[in-house]
Amino acid sequence: MPVGLNEYFPKANFGSAFPGGRRFHDSGNIGLALRWHASLSEMRAFFEVQALDRHSILKQFYQMVQSIIATSPAFAPFPIPPPFRGDDQEGWETLPTIFSFLVVDPQAPKSFMGFEKLQALYRWLNTDLSEVLPHEGLLASKICHIGQPVCLANISDRQSLWALRISAGARYVSGELSHAHLPGGERLKRELMDVKTVFEKVSLIVRKWDAVERADPRPC
Repeated sequence: MPVGLNEYFPKANFGSAFPGGRRFHDSGNIGLALRWHASLSEMRAFFEVQALDRHSILKQFYQMVQSIIATSPAFAPFPIPPPFRGDDQEGWETLPTIFSFLVVDPQAPKSFMGFEKLQALYRWLNTDLSEVLPHEGLLASKICHIGQPVCLANISDRQSLWALRISAGARYVSGELSHAHLPGGERLKRELMDVKTVFEKVSLIVRKWDAVERADPRPC
């Protein structure tokens, strides 16, 4: 194991089945315990939602994202194997909740964006583009935060396949505290509109790539 990891990981992080973990110290990991404390609160809130409602909410997310990626010329889906979490899994557990999608390179329409362009696109998603694209209305100003670019596959020694990701977290089901005043249907409608906005802004940036690239605005 690399020297120095002992400062960060105790034995308990690895379990007895991993021989390399025996080199680590026996003390606890306070940071990990605090993250689990927060996670347990999120899990309780998630499971307070009825199982059928959990399935319905995640299915709507799944269907919307799948439909947008399949019908937009700017995107291509990356195959997602169906999750399997055991014979006693509930219906919602069979639905993918993380979607990776490829983005067509507007400067090379038969190719997909690589890391550098996706990194720029990711940065511009988090930027108010209203000054760069003054005629594109409210959409250009929206701040959209999703998963950073990841490498999904190496096609060859010289080319890798890079994608962006969008996912449904636990609070997509249990609800954000800032939405607590909204009826359930209205809250979910707003969440779905936010998902749609993300893809609309990606499409806008792809269409206006040259103008945005020249300005290269930064988040503030």
